[in-house]
Amino acid sequence: MRDKPPTAPSMSTKLKHESEDSQRTQQSSSPERTPTHDTTADSTAQYDGLQKIWSDVKILVNNKDYVVLWVCFAIAVGIFNGLTAVINQFVGAVGYSNSDAGFAAAIFVICGIIGTFVSTLVMNRTKDYITMVRAMAILSNGMMLLVLGLLYRNNRGPLLVAFGLFGLTTLPLLPLVIENCAEISYPVPEFISYGLVAMLLNIFSLIFTFVFQVLIQVDRFAPRPLTAVNIGMYLIYLVLTIIIVVSYRGKQLRVDMDSSAAGTTAASTAEDRSPVVDAPSSEIEFTAVATVEP
Repeated sequence: MRDKPPTAPSMSTKLKHESEDSQRTQQSSSPERTPTHDTTADSTAQYDGLQKIWSDVKILVNNKDYVVLWVCFAIAVGIFNGLTAVINQFVGAVGYSNSDAGFAAAIFVICGIIGTFVSTLVMNRTKDYITMVRAMAILSNGMMLLVLGLLYRNNRGPLLVAFGLFGLTTLPLLPLVIENCAEISYPVPEFISYGLVAMLLNIFSLIFTFVFQVLIQVDRFAPRPLTAVNIGMYLIYLVLTIIIVVSYRGKQLRVDMDSSAAGTTAASTAEDRSPVVDAPSSEIEFTAVATVEP
């Protein structure tokens, strides 16, 4: 059977049929493409990219300041995530309701957003990322101790204020650590330097969530606030704070590079704008034109 009648019903249909026939002829006459070359090039590019990422990871692992920031921040955020995951059980063990736990979490986040906004403005103005991350780590440690010390029955108001102060000093650590990772690991790309931190903190978040759930059940009848969860959580955070304050000596490589580049640009611009004085000529010749009167 034919796929079309012998005579086209219209001129446009005839032209369409002729175009389809020419396309079939070209497809049948053209040789098949062999994707070997393209596949080889893509494989080589992917291999080179993986090699570059692996070399950057080795540079980061050999950077002492980066390792200190990487491990300490990952453990600290793991503690925060584990605490927020079981906050209902955490405050419910001392007689607070689920709505109280929701208020505490909301105040923590809202105050944390405010603190992050303010710290970002200060960070962009001062460019002193290392001092700020140390200061915020100390303040966050003190606010954690305040929360744990106020976690007992019939103390709702002061406890919510403590959660707000804890969020105000803790959440700003996130942009600070991102900036510090970018500074001390320059010229390694930022997605690699912070990607390792994000990977490790997710692992610790899962670990601490499970550990806190177990310890809260064990500490159900323990005297407040001296429970295994409170003591263990604060001691770990205290050790991390001491390590950051004492051992972290990162260099702001990216800021230094930008400053040197800006200085070089300013010097070259000033040199281009300086007036050019021509050297005086050693000899000036005058041509005398004699006028002869008739």
